[in-house]
Amino acid sequence: MMATGDTWRFYGPEAILIEFGGGKATALRRVASACQAISSHPPNGLRDYVPGFSKLLLIFEPSLRRQLPSRAAEIVNTIISRRTPRIFKPRLHELEVVYDGPDLEFVCEKTGLNLERLIALHSRPLYTVGMLGFSPGFPYLTPLDRRLHLGRRDVPRKWIEPGSVAIGGPHTGIYSIASPGGWHLLGRTNAALFVPENLPEEMFLLAPGDKVRLRPVNEFSISPSASSQK
Repeated sequence: MMATGDTWRFYGPEAILIEFGGGKATALRRVASACQAISSHPPNGLRDYVPGFSKLLLIFEPSLRRQLPSRAAEIVNTIISRRTPRIFKPRLHELEVVYDGPDLEFVCEKTGLNLERLIALHSRPLYTVGMLGFSPGFPYLTPLDRRLHLGRRDVPRKWIEPGSVAIGGPHTGIYSIASPGGWHLLGRTNAALFVPENLPEEMFLLAPGDKVRLRPVNEFSISPSASSQK
């Protein structure tokens, strides 16, 4: 059965959006658990599912458009109440970071921190991957120390190299592909977050619910393939 604070609604004629209550940390765990349940016993006609921080989008085949209104409540209740085959155990990834980003001086000025303190505050948390978005494999990592919360740049960059480690609002992010972006760049990692040539289940290094620890280094000492462990 749905817990207090859980809601759902139709998201167009072929999709259902579930929002989990219970606070951010609880919602993150429940989204991960629901994804595990879906991967083991997907509802009939499910084409894809997209997890967020506290939301889960279910996308169904067009052929189910007429049936979905009458089946939606049952589908949602089944996903939320189903026991997962095992307790969700996130993977732990340790990523080396060289803190040489072009926005270090600006961030120090805005936060009143010196460089050493900035790096210490940024690398101290054991981050959780809240969701992947913006670009393939781009992780939104939480919690970022409140002293490092900054709005996006007034003028976004047109080109950011993959592996760039950045902060924006309440999150740390890592650019997975070369792209424009408006977050403040603190450093870089050599971890390959998105490898489109791999099999679908191996395409992304990180997944929602995974844990990430950032380790400051002066130069990289390990290969990307060795940067994570179960």
